[in-house]
Amino acid sequence: MGPSAPGSSNCETPFDWEGRKKHAARIEDSAVALVQLVANYADPILREQYTRAIDDAEHAADRITHEVNRTLHKTFITPIDRDQIHSLINTMDDVADLIQDSAEAMARLERSLTRWGVYDRLREMAVEDGDTVRVGDLEFTFVE
Repeated sequence: MGPSAPGSSNCETPFDWEGRKKHAARIEDSAVALVQLVANYADPILREQYTRAIDDAEHAADRITHEVNRTLHKTFITPIDRDQIHSLINTMDDVADLIQDSAEAMARLERSLTRWGVYDRLREMAVEDGDTVRVGDLEFTFVE
């Protein structure tokens, strides 16, 4: 028998799972961008750049997850149990999602502290750039 026609079940060709490597690379991209986002959060231009990089990596990871799952459903021979592949790629996607969620949580906190007047009040209290501030259980470095 020859190769399967496009769109048909791929019963003869083993599952090619390069998607895991591509997905891992997107997780690495988003993790590196998160580290940079935290390190450069005071710079609004860099903050936007790294937030966008995290979002782009997460969207690319979603596309890879979809492609791996689509290919998995069309492939008969897999290197390990298909449920394990499905679980692994979806768990990897959860990591990318959590990195994106972390960046979004930082932005929400920033907006909330501004909206609540916390930064204005800290300035009134003569808190200076680089001072450590504690608000309840939250501790952060004040950056103008």
